[in-house]
Amino acid sequence: MPLAKDLLHPDPEEEKRKCKLKRLVPHPKSYFMDIKCKGCFKITTVFSHAQTVVTCSGCNTVLCRPKGGKCHLTKSFAIRKRLTDAQIKAIQKMDETSASLDDLKAESVSEMIN
Repeated sequence: MPLAKDLLHPDPEEEKRKCKLKRLVPHPKSYFMDIKCKGCFKITTVFSHAQTVVTCSGCNTVLCRPKGGKCHLTKSFAIRKRLTDAQIKAIQKMDETSASLDDLKAESVSEMIN
């Protein structure tokens, strides 16, 4: 009797909603991000689920506040997700083999960043 669902190829939308331990490949939803202050243009690294108020080291403005789960930015600051060490090594490996990013599919690059 076949299963109703394919366990090896789950629905991506269903995987996003699952707990970090119940996914096919367990990984957390949290990440580190770089926030650039609009006042002094210093870059501060912040954890996405920070539990304390994060202030800029240059001008002491509040960058984000905790709100139970993810921290919320107080103003519109420029942010970007930081890459993990494995993602950086994969990019360096691509550079060593002289593969250009133009040859790669946009989907594979977005999967590496996410």
